[in-house]
Amino acid sequence: MLGQVVYKVKAGVISGRVNKSVKLSTTLPNGINLMNMSTANEQLILHFAIER
Repeated sequence: MLGQVVYKVKAGVISGRVNKSVKLSTTLPNGINLMNMSTANEQLILHFAIER
């Protein structure tokens, strides 16, 4: 997999939920992206597209 980390932050869990806004740079080009969220027990990978 090619790519680089463009945003990294730790978010807290409240009542089993994560509520965090992600603001990406406007210079991020169009394309398919991955968001990796992980805890000590789980890992979730979300795929999303940027189209401007």
